Amino acid sequence: MKTGHRGRGTAKKLMAQLKNAAKTKGYHYLILESGEPLVAAMA
Repeated sequence: MKTGHRGRGTAKKLMAQLKNAAKTKGYHYLILESGEPLVAAMA
């Protein structure tokens, strides 16, 4: 994500939508794979 768009809660909103969609479809858990550690995302 471009620097100017970080810190606006976009990832939290996206994850909330994904969790709601999964729950609606009967999923009990989700697994997020992000590949290599994203140090910038951990800040």
